[in-house]
Amino acid sequence: MSSSKPQPYAHPPPPAPPPQPASDASDDSDDDEPEAEPLVATNCSYCISKCTTRRCSECGVCVLCSPACEGFYKQHCQGRAACHFHKRLVATNTVDPLQRGGVEAVAMGRLASSVSVGDAISKGCIWMIAYLGLNPEAPLHHGSVIGLSIATLTPECYSIGCKRSLNMRMSNEGMTRPMLHVMLIRLGQLATAQQLVYYTERNHGKQLTAGTPMWPQTFLIGAVTYHPQTKTPMLQLDLVSVAGVRLENPSILACSRDANAVCNQVWHCQTLRENIKDGIPTLNIYHKPEPNDKEGVKPLLTNARVRAALCEPTPASAPAPPKIPTRELWPCS
Repeated sequence: MSSSKPQPYAHPPPPAPPPQPASDASDDSDDDEPEAEPLVATNCSYCISKCTTRRCSECGVCVLCSPACEGFYKQHCQGRAACHFHKRLVATNTVDPLQRGGVEAVAMGRLASSVSVGDAISKGCIWMIAYLGLNPEAPLHHGSVIGLSIATLTPECYSIGCKRSLNMRMSNEGMTRPMLHVMLIRLGQLATAQQLVYYTERNHGKQLTAGTPMWPQTFLIGAVTYHPQTKTPMLQLDLVSVAGVRLENPSILACSRDANAVCNQVWHCQTLRENIKDGIPTLNIYHKPEPNDKEGVKPLLTNARVRAALCEPTPASAPAPPKIPTRELWPCS
C-alpha cells in the first residue's frame, strides 16, 4: 500500500554552474548590436489562413508556419525569390527611410502557368486581397500602401509577389505618395529577384550578368484612400507595366527600363468598411467591387513619378546585351 507522504526525489538536482565572467569582446558586441525587435504574428505566406511568428530557415524573414509549408512555398511559389530579395537588402544595408523596422518582408503567391498576362494579374490581385483580408493582426488603415509584382518568366508563366507597408505611424495621407514611390522601387527589385532566381535554378546555378535583356515587368501599386466623389474609404490599385528592361547590377537588383514604354492606369477600386479594433479605426474588404467604383478616380502617381522610381537612365558605357544561347532556359534571346 502506497504511503500518502510525498516521496523524495530519486536524485538531487544538479548544482547550478558557476557564473562566467563576461569578456570585453562580448561587452563591446552587446553595445554595438541593437536589440532585436519582437516578431509579429502574421499570415503564413503559403497556407495564408494561419498566423504565426515562425520565420524561414534560409533568410529568417519569410513568414512560414511549419517546415512543410516552407518546402511547399519554395517549390510552388518561387519562395527562394523572396529569400533572395530579403538577403540582398540585408547585404546592401538597404533600409527605407519611411520603414524603420529593418528589412521589409514580401510574400509570394503560386506561379501562374499557361495563362496570359491579364489572367496572371487578375489571379495575383485575388490572392493579394485574400492575403490581406485573412490577417486579423495587420488590418488596413487609412494611408496603407500595398504592391504586387508580376514578373514574366516565360510568355505563359508569371511569378507573383506581394509587399505591404505595416508602419502605422507613417500610414497617413501626407506620407502616401513618398511611400508609393518607395514601394515601386522595392517592387522593381522584387521583380528582378524573381527573374534572376528563375534563370539560376534552371541553368544549374549560372547567373545573369549586367547588360542582359529581361522580360517585361508588371506591377499593381495600391493605397487606401478616399473616393473623390463619394468620399468613402476605398482600396485603389493602379496597373504599372514597363518594357525594355535590362539588368544593370545584380548585387542590388537594379535594372534600367525604357521610360517611353511605361503604362500607368487605374485598374481596380474597391469600397472598404470601417471598423473599430482595440480603439483603432481599421478598414475591411467586405464585398465585390462595383462597376462605378472607378468613376472620377485618377492614378495614385503621375507618369513622371513612376518613371523616377523605375526608369533609371542606362549608363552610356553599358555593354551591349550578350546573345544568350537558345539551349539555356531563359526566354529572352
